[in-house]
Amino acid sequence: MKNFHDYKKFFDVKGVTSTSANYLSNIAKEIIKSYVIFEKISFETTTVRDFHAEDGKEFLVGQGISEQEFNDLNQLLENKAKLNSLIAWFREAIKAREFQMEEIESMSFESWMKDMKNIDDLNFGYEIPEYKAEDYEHITQEEYIENNFSVKEMNRYFYLQSMSSSLGKFIHPNGAYAAAKEIIEKSKGTSYVKETPSANMLYSISSSVSIEKIQAKFFELQDKQREYQKQLNEILFSVEKAVNKYNDDQDAKLHQFNLDKQDIQGKIRAEELKYKKEFSQWKVDELNRLRSLKIIIPNDLMDIYQFVTSYGKQSGE
Repeated sequence: MKNFHDYKKFFDVKGVTSTSANYLSNIAKEIIKSYVIFEKISFETTTVRDFHAEDGKEFLVGQGISEQEFNDLNQLLENKAKLNSLIAWFREAIKAREFQMEEIESMSFESWMKDMKNIDDLNFGYEIPEYKAEDYEHITQEEYIENNFSVKEMNRYFYLQSMSSSLGKFIHPNGAYAAAKEIIEKSKGTSYVKETPSANMLYSISSSVSIEKIQAKFFELQDKQREYQKQLNEILFSVEKAVNKYNDDQDAKLHQFNLDKQDIQGKIRAEELKYKKEFSQWKVDELNRLRSLKIIIPNDLMDIYQFVTSYGKQSGE
């Protein structure tokens, strides 16, 4: 027989409990077992007479069914069918309730929200902002200059950068100008003889530019380098300030994003907890309700139910 999933057709507030249904089913099975006529039937009545016995009496050794049993055969078939129907009805009712209880116990929160609350959106109408890393990226000084400087400003920046660097290297103690200045200051007015296989050569060293001019040019270049570096530092300082502000604004925007997201997620969690509490209580209440329901007795089975019930009382006595 089909395992009916529609448990409502089997149950109501009035009827019999599952325990009673099992008890009555067992009685019905015993009654069916008592109908041995359906397992073995005979119409032969056999007697035996011993002719050597003084009284010559006959003895019954085999009994066929009686006229009354023969007349009751249709009713017994009807009873057996109804008993089996009652057993099947109780069995399917119990299976239907067990199935329904399993369905409730295994029901997910998401399914309950959809089926019982008609709610598909488990964000409850709130939109969680999507995080995009590019919206909160920091910017470097080079990127700021490239994105914000005009052509003139950018060329001025490159010029100051180049002049400051070139002059710095040129007049550095290890730079070309500083090294040449130091050499001429030490070797000016000196001479030396270089011997060759054919002659002795006298070399005299003098300054191609006056020492005073060389020194003056050094200080001039030094001042220029400092000035270029100063102007470059001013630009770099303003760039650094702007970059720091931009990056701080990005951090602040990201912080606000996280606060807004946490706030929305908190509201969603609050709604979810409220419904989950209701869901848990619903499960408890629904399972208790199912347990309290009783199996109804269909009108067509009422007579056989009463017969089994009275039979059970008699056998109990």
